[in-house]
Amino acid sequence: MNRVYREEMHDQAYKRLNHELEVIQSMSFSDYFLIVKDMVDYAKREHIFVGPGRGSAAGSIVAYLLGIIEVDPLKYGLLFERFLNPERQNMPDIDIDFSDYRRDEVIRYVSKKYGEDRVAQIMTFGTFQARSTIRELSKVFEIDRDQVAYLLKQLPNHSTSLKELVKRDSSLQETIKNSSLLKEMFKAAILVEGLPRHYSTHAAGIVISNEPLTNYVPVTLGQDLVMLTQYPMQQLEAVGLLKMDLLGLRNLTLLERMVKQVEENEGKTINLKGLSLNDELTYNLLKKGMTTGVFQLESNGMKQALRAIKPNQLEDIVAVNALFRPGPMQFIETFAKRKHQQETVSYIHDDLKNVLKDTYGVLVYQEQIMQAVHQFAGFSYGQADLLRRAISKKNRDAIQEMKEKFFRR
Repeated sequence: MNRVYREEMHDQAYKRLNHELEVIQSMSFSDYFLIVKDMVDYAKREHIFVGPGRGSAAGSIVAYLLGIIEVDPLKYGLLFERFLNPERQNMPDIDIDFSDYRRDEVIRYVSKKYGEDRVAQIMTFGTFQARSTIRELSKVFEIDRDQVAYLLKQLPNHSTSLKELVKRDSSLQETIKNSSLLKEMFKAAILVEGLPRHYSTHAAGIVISNEPLTNYVPVTLGQDLVMLTQYPMQQLEAVGLLKMDLLGLRNLTLLERMVKQVEENEGKTINLKGLSLNDELTYNLLKKGMTTGVFQLESNGMKQALRAIKPNQLEDIVAVNALFRPGPMQFIETFAKRKHQQETVSYIHDDLKNVLKDTYGVLVYQEQIMQAVHQFAGFSYGQADLLRRAISKKNRDAIQEMKEKFFRR
């Protein structure tokens, strides 16, 4: 702690640390943090590129001090309760990024260290959708090829159910009515649609158990002889197993190769963590939207947002990333105009100034929702997180319940 924070920060940091440790220990997640730290430490020892951390886990000072996350939650005003909330009893979820071509090395290490019978990747199931259901059942019912082609043409590629599609399309209804074979096939199709069709491996998730996994779930052998659960993710959480996300990130692989090539070809060692966060040439590229290949900033919409906001500091890049989502996206223009003093900064209420001053009066971050609720209604950050989550999930019942509590305060 003393090596990380200046002396004037010690009281705040220790208070936050003690609070987090109390919550982590009360929820019995100490082992989880230590296992994640072990995985990250292994990757760094083996010179496997590891991401600096993202998502709600960046709100944990414990994760920061353990070296799991490289983002200081105190510096950026990130809230622990968004990550781990004792009032919600949610599982912790630390997304760790590794260079994609070496992610399997980390999984093999974990499997060897904690027991091959206790570590498994997670099975996912692909299900029969409308088109695949008709395509497969038409073979069983021996439907004429031209008729199958007609039926498939009537079915869009998006995931509307067969029942709904038939209900909407009168010509399709007529076609089915005129054929007893099609009637039987569609009866069967409505039963088959949504059933598992094939299985594959979850792109990121693994589970680790303190006992042989067969005590909890059926397993099979996956790739590289690592076990694969025969339950999907939701069922694994229901039986009490904890999922961890080890993501393979192509951008980290690119960075790793670039650093190696510069060292081999020019004899220069690049320390990515030592790069300046205030490089003018970099910001010039960002302002022009020249971000092809840059993680999370390369879509056309994101490039357009960058050109409007013209970032000149790290916080602006973070804000662009947060704004470019359903909901806050409508305020990109407002944020840009206020940043460039083309529009007056205003607040819905003066008491929100402390919460929204850094984002020009625009509600950008989910932490700001929690801070506003905490300030106006006196909610604990745990209760504020429940409201944040209800809003995010559009859970009307939960929002109504929290609304009544909000006004009672």
